[in-house]
Amino acid sequence: MINDLQISSADGNVIFVDDATSFEIVGKEKSSSTQLVAAEVARWSNENMFQIQLKKCKELRISFKKDPGIYENITIDGNTVDVVKSIKIL
Repeated sequence: MINDLQISSADGNVIFVDDATSFEIVGKEKSSSTQLVAAEVARWSNENMFQIQLKKCKELRISFKKDPGIYENITIDGNTVDVVKSIKIL
């Protein structure tokens, strides 16, 4: 259903039927581009008449640093995406 979803601002994507997972690796002293990824997905979904299930959208942050840094929350269509400590991926 979403095989043509291309998320160029992400470091990687996993797509399965109607589910998509994107990830990025934020290097030392770099800023996150995750908001760009969310904007790309929102734009694609609007153009292809897909409705994003905001309740199912989650952000998982993984860091091996003592001080992982502070990142802005991701928003999709003005709604803040929940940050979680674990997630089940299909």
